[in-house]
Amino acid sequence: MKKLLWGIILVISLFWGQKANAQIFEVGTMLSSDVLLEWNAHLSMRLSRHSSLLLNAEFNPLQTSSWSIKNCGLGLSYRWWRTECFYGHFISVDTLHLNFRVGKQPFLWNGNGTALGLGYGYSWIIRKRLNLTLEASLGLWYIKAKRYVLEEDEFLPDRLYHLRRFMFLPLNAGLSIGYMF
Repeated sequence: MKKLLWGIILVISLFWGQKANAQIFEVGTMLSSDVLLEWNAHLSMRLSRHSSLLLNAEFNPLQTSSWSIKNCGLGLSYRWWRTECFYGHFISVDTLHLNFRVGKQPFLWNGNGTALGLGYGYSWIIRKRLNLTLEASLGLWYIKAKRYVLEEDEFLPDRLYHLRRFMFLPLNAGLSIGYMF
């Protein structure tokens, strides 16, 4: 009778433990972007034991009378985890679309870019529901932009240069913190 009781308790604890400890979602922010005053957030969803999907949004509204670093982007990443989701090494396939307005008076670049790339990272669990992730990715960008010169007397800018090209540039590099639930 004792063995049967211990067997039932063991089976219940196994199923109870999986439901209590399973982290399905993660919400977080990239600390390296926060230092640069860029607003960003990410939501990650566990797809299976070794894979997850991450949706990333970023926005930077910085603009003064002499310079501008405005951008707005949306990204999607598929991560394959070596051990289990949200812990250990992972390889990612990343996509990103970014609208930007960057430059210093009188020259401004205005355009958008789309990228596809590969990344590598590592995640540490620092508390029961808190993790720290270090990630870097490199991708192929397609950039379409216009370079403007702004005259002080004119309201509308004159277009100087039109750019369309493919480039290898970083997609993501930084340290992020996330809350798992």
